[in-house]
Amino acid sequence: MSTAFNQHMAPSFDARIFNHGIMNCTNDNVIGNYLYSGKALGLTNLEDTIQLHPDLKSQWPYIIEHYHRIGLSHTKNVVWNVSYQELEEYTGCKPSVFFFGEDTSAYLKQPSWFDVVQFINSKNNFMTLANVLGIPVPTTYCYSDKFNLHKFERFTYPCYLKIEWELRDYND
Repeated sequence: MSTAFNQHMAPSFDARIFNHGIMNCTNDNVIGNYLYSGKALGLTNLEDTIQLHPDLKSQWPYIIEHYHRIGLSHTKNVVWNVSYQELEEYTGCKPSVFFFGEDTSAYLKQPSWFDVVQFINSKNNFMTLANVLGIPVPTTYCYSDKFNLHKFERFTYPCYLKIEWELRDYND
């Protein structure tokens, strides 16, 4: 467990741990992506803990000075490591993650929540559910495969195509 965390307070039921790193869901070659975890600081409360990339540590005094100057409260409980493995040390805290994927689920041990997220991350599933619930969404066409995309004149431009994918066991 982080020494900084122990010096401040023990976790409470309302305390959260923030891990908003994005390297598990973005391209590794984009410059600066590894520092994205710092954007979540403004979401934190005093009793929370945040995981920040160690490269931000030298900037910490300037960051907290800025937050103080603009009157934005935030946690000062920092773990200078963005590994999901750290989440296992904070079982008394509610986790807040940027992207809940397979690697995150392995540490949080919430298979039911992972199943829900996987279902809703499917654009086709999401659109079907929104339709059933009567939730308005932008005009969206769902296709089961690329061979059904023969009526491009129906599309309103600009147009965005998103690949529908599902987890498959390719060993079958």
